[in-house]
Amino acid sequence: MMMCNVPTFTLSAFALRLILMFAAILVPMIATAADPVVVDAGGPPMNCILFFDDWMLQARQGLDRIQGKPVLVSTVSPELPRHLSRLALADAATSLHFDERVGRYAMYVDCWTAEPERKRFSVRVESDDPHKWPDLLGERAAKALRLPGENVVVDESGKPLYRFVITPLAGTPLADRGYVGIFEQRIGFSPDGRKFEIIPMAPWIAHTDEPGFGVVYDPWRKRHIIFDRIYGVDRRVGRVFTTDFNSFSSPEIVLQPDAQDPICREFYGMSPVRYEDIFIGCLWVFDTEPTEKRIMKMQGSIGTQLAYSYDAEHWYRAFRGRMLFAPQAGGMIYVGKPVRTHDDRLIFAAMGADEGHRDVGDEEVSARRLHFYELRLDGYSYLKTRAQHGLIRSKALVPAGDELKLNVRTNRSGYVKVQVLDARTFDPIPHYTLDDAIPITGDHLFAKVRWRKRENLAELNGRPVVLEVHVREGELYALRIPHKAFYTGWLRHRL
Repeated sequence: MMMCNVPTFTLSAFALRLILMFAAILVPMIATAADPVVVDAGGPPMNCILFFDDWMLQARQGLDRIQGKPVLVSTVSPELPRHLSRLALADAATSLHFDERVGRYAMYVDCWTAEPERKRFSVRVESDDPHKWPDLLGERAAKALRLPGENVVVDESGKPLYRFVITPLAGTPLADRGYVGIFEQRIGFSPDGRKFEIIPMAPWIAHTDEPGFGVVYDPWRKRHIIFDRIYGVDRRVGRVFTTDFNSFSSPEIVLQPDAQDPICREFYGMSPVRYEDIFIGCLWVFDTEPTEKRIMKMQGSIGTQLAYSYDAEHWYRAFRGRMLFAPQAGGMIYVGKPVRTHDDRLIFAAMGADEGHRDVGDEEVSARRLHFYELRLDGYSYLKTRAQHGLIRSKALVPAGDELKLNVRTNRSGYVKVQVLDARTFDPIPHYTLDDAIPITGDHLFAKVRWRKRENLAELNGRPVVLEVHVREGELYALRIPHKAFYTGWLRHRL
């Protein structure tokens, strides 16, 4: 009988070992599923969810993605005085910014004096109102060529500078340098945005066709990105990284026409800006003339599309339609980066011309104008109900702040309500259900989301949740809440 019991005991021990082995694997998994373990990879939280794409969503029903259209507010049509022969208004449009140092809006305008002098120079102009520029013609600047000082941009020897991109360095580690200017292959710094000291250095890029399209600071990777063409007339968007404007990465292409673009399309350039947690670019789309027989095409029209990026390296286009068209068929429009005003409007400056792009030296057949457009905050790309009802459901995220705010607009009979779901079970969290939600109606840039017994998300901080937004007859532009994306136990502070 003892011999008969031995095999039974041996099998039981083996089975027990198997059970213990699987338990060691399954128990932590079950515990994790019941109470998700959150491992923070570090970094500051994101603050805003925009709708250029659906990456942060796991459901979108009854809501269509709409491209925002800037509205024309004002136009400046300068008549050249006798002492000037030309203004480069495209440079003015792309240089518009709010200068924190002086508390005013500023632009830079390239000018040419009339014959026989034919001098080229640039002026810095300022205004308290982004739609009004009393010295846009640079009359004081022309006098300043004969009388030292005023608003002409010069180097350390007083020689006028032109063909450049000038960027304030406020808010970056180089803030004490004031402004950085890229003058084709040269780089300089200025305390006031007017008088620059050129740095003795090797050229930062091999060509001199363009001075660059813009400089953006990436606070997450702590580096500046210069956008330019990689080669002079290779019309695609490239970029170069630098931390100090002394050493530079190798230039690389970040955006070029693809299979969905028509033949003979080129990207003339792009005016970039950092906006909330992402980067946005006004992309200058150059549709060249197919019948033009030459290696480098010069004839064609230029319009503007919208591009975006999560890291300033990989760029996408949510829409292939143009955000802004040229004033006339065959014309061109160069749109500068959006500037956010203190009252939360988005201002775009653009150079518009009835004629298209042509050879340098061709006679202009129509005047070029400076247009100023406005767009609703976050209005680049938004979601709109197709019929009456729609909803979005976010991916799992972990709130890192108390208040959830929405940029919304509804009809009088419409509303927006938010319920919060558990990220594991997808069950509504008590006190944060749809029945508890207080409806938001009307037009709001920062509508605070509330529930009957909860004023905010404070008690959900650090907990993986899903936001479910219900929209009736309305438009949804953005969700604002400090948060990190939750990926299978890991928190991501950047997409």
